[in-house]
Amino acid sequence: MVKAWLWENGGRLRRLLGGIATVVLPGHYERMSRIDAERLFGVPARLFVDIGAALDWIEENGLLTRRIKLDRSRIMRSLEHP
Repeated sequence: MVKAWLWENGGRLRRLLGGIATVVLPGHYERMSRIDAERLFGVPARLFVDIGAALDWIEENGLLTRRIKLDRSRIMRSLEHP
């Protein structure tokens, strides 16, 4: 079912997503690192245990459009109180 959805929506995902930065708890990193998100979604993808490193990667790789600005302090605050 998931494979079929990815197959049907792959073009739309590649068009809409610049990349995927996934942040996980350190204890989950090894298991999650086995998933090849870049191959699954067809866009640049990286796995992180640190939100700051993930945001740096997004900015350094030009994955944002000119209309989207990262508000680091707002992102960090939203993670403190889920």
